[in-house]
Amino acid sequence: MTPAPQGAAASVVVATSCPRCGAPLELGETANATRCGHCRAHLAVTGRGQTLSYQIAPRVSPADARSLVRFAQPNNGTHHHVGDPRLFLFPYYRLTGLELRWTRAPEPERQRPRATPRFANGEAELLAIASAIAIARQPRPLHSPLFGGRWVERNVAACDTAGLASYSLGIRPSVLRLELFRPDPAATAVAPTYAAEQALDLAKAAGPDGPAPLHTTMLARHLSVVYFPYWVIDVRATDRHRCVIVDGTSSSIVASDIDPDVLMRLAAPRMPAVRTLGFRPLVCPNCGWDLPEDPDQVVFHCQSCMRAWELSCDGLASIPYAVAPIPKGTDSEYEMLPVWILDRPGAESHDRVFAPAFHFRNVRRAVDLGRSLTRIAAEPPEHADCDRPLGRCHLDRADGAAFGRFVLAGLQPDGLPPTDGSSAHAPTLAWLPFRVGPYALHEPRTGTALPKRLLP
Repeated sequence: MTPAPQGAAASVVVATSCPRCGAPLELGETANATRCGHCRAHLAVTGRGQTLSYQIAPRVSPADARSLVRFAQPNNGTHHHVGDPRLFLFPYYRLTGLELRWTRAPEPERQRPRATPRFANGEAELLAIASAIAIARQPRPLHSPLFGGRWVERNVAACDTAGLASYSLGIRPSVLRLELFRPDPAATAVAPTYAAEQALDLAKAAGPDGPAPLHTTMLARHLSVVYFPYWVIDVRATDRHRCVIVDGTSSSIVASDIDPDVLMRLAAPRMPAVRTLGFRPLVCPNCGWDLPEDPDQVVFHCQSCMRAWELSCDGLASIPYAVAPIPKGTDSEYEMLPVWILDRPGAESHDRVFAPAFHFRNVRRAVDLGRSLTRIAAEPPEHADCDRPLGRCHLDRADGAAFGRFVLAGLQPDGLPPTDGSSAHAPTLAWLPFRVGPYALHEPRTGTALPKRLLP
């Protein structure tokens, strides 16, 4: 349901090896599943929801970095001794996700007071004041909030580098391959000093100009730590000792006058536990049937034993689901698409909220579909018998709950979800039928049309 490239089409590629045959394996940074091109093994990517660590291998050799620093020294007659390069790995937080927000609709212009005739005794002024007071006391009409969304992709420094390295990775992760972080005794890895929540706050602060949002949520969030290589070279003169930092990928000098004591403080051994992604066979834990290796899919349906499995941190967890029946008395073709249903027992209105969980390139249409199903209070399906293939589910349970609360907030005049606690329950997964038309898929109860060109 995200409009940004995901999985194998993601802008950042992770290079690793197949755990089964050892062949080179490449996948997108947010991929949930893949298949080895050599042994054809179906693999599930573990570590979902965790802050994973990657590194970028240096492209500049130590000799080239030393030569660059040597030729950059001023020719003022002073001898400069250029030492051997040392490899430093500086951490950066990389955050990707789909941010949705509701903003306040602009208020219509109020009715201006009519011109009143002027009287000599001052009655006109009194009438004008009374009219202005009456207009000011008019209740302001409530309007539906406005929808907005953007794909967030932020790379921010994970520690206070004090000017030693660039603040952001920029576009370099889009052209460089990430590797799983492996501690190297020959390299100095600087530990992150900023919490992951601070990276999220920085990403939220970098929003577009406009009115303050009423309610925001982020779906398909992926937070990782990327260690970027820098060569640190000591330069000694007659009366001075300084360090020069060279970018390990672009062969450019980042900083040329750094106090060595600052580097010593950053190199203190306080590296926390590092977690990297892993692999496990992408087969049904119940019957051993191969599951589809869609990189964006997060809930996998087994066509053999008809069970559904949600990808968790390190494995596949069984989840219940339901399948709505095909409308009777029709010969039309139908396609089954997944939605998350958030039940709100005891709520005064909208006791059942629907959140689409399939991939759709126009997020606004998906939000409108959820609001339409929620308005009519569609009945949830009660059985799970279906001989049709079920559509791919791209939102997990946590994202389904967050998306459901976002849909519910869009039905409120103030753009905020209710605070009665009735939306705190875990959602349930269901597949609903959509009638296949020549150009779109039609939801039979609401009549909502989803253009086929916006579906994968």
